[in-house]
Amino acid sequence: MNDAERAFKNWLENHNIPYFYIEQSPETFSGVFRSIAKRPDFLVVIRHLGIIAVDVKSQTINPNIGHKNFVLDEENEVKKYIEFEKITRLPVWIVFGKPEENYNAWY
Repeated sequence: MNDAERAFKNWLENHNIPYFYIEQSPETFSGVFRSIAKRPDFLVVIRHLGIIAVDVKSQTINPNIGHKNFVLDEENEVKKYIEFEKITRLPVWIVFGKPEENYNAWY
């Protein structure tokens, strides 16, 4: 678990939001998924709604361009998360935290 994931986990705990952390070592992920999909970092339970998959990103912000720094790689992330959504029928949300703010906010 990296610093951003740990901070997000703490945020979930502090807000009493139920979740499952998905350990990221290769042997914990089916070979079927490896070439076509990415796995999220968390499954978060939204009461009265269901479960969403969440991938946590750490992003240092360039003050000259602000939040336009929040960019995802279309081929290696976006398309693979779309495949994850198709296979699992779980929506994937991406959250960005800023290390320079000690991950006090999530975008």
